[in-house]
Amino acid sequence: MDLWTPRIQLSKYCCRVFTPLWIRPTMRKRKIVLVLILIVVSSWWLIWPAKIRVIGSLPPQDVQEIQKLVWPDVKAIEFPLMEWDDIHHLRYVYNGLTRYARLHVLWIEVKDPRYVRVIIGLNTNTLASDGWDFMVRKMEAGGKWQITGTAYWGMPSAAPSDFRIIP
Repeated sequence: MDLWTPRIQLSKYCCRVFTPLWIRPTMRKRKIVLVLILIVVSSWWLIWPAKIRVIGSLPPQDVQEIQKLVWPDVKAIEFPLMEWDDIHHLRYVYNGLTRYARLHVLWIEVKDPRYVRVIIGLNTNTLASDGWDFMVRKMEAGGKWQITGTAYWGMPSAAPSDFRIIP
């Protein structure tokens, strides 16, 4: 007598004993699947790069090089450090991480082929009160981009005097 024969003769509740776990639909599995889908979608949303608006003419490889140049400076200040004392202030760490995840390069304004201005912020609505402004210049020797100036403002009155939001 093999093990699968009693399955047909028993009630539907007893049959579940012989059914593999991955076949049985349960609420717990549905919740796990939903959480996994949520994690995948949210990580894709965070990792997927936003399209950078370039005002003027700039080759795509220069745009990538400029972004790689300015982002470590933003990360050094905006990314919250994980310290042992933060275990008591998880809300602060969470807010810092979500803010860092939402920051992106809003646009690159080309002043001339060797000088650009990079604007980083959450979005154009909050940029007037909170944002980053990097001045980047392409050096004559070697053709490498270099940061020549940085500005951060946390309130509208602290924004650079020549700053304007480009719609």
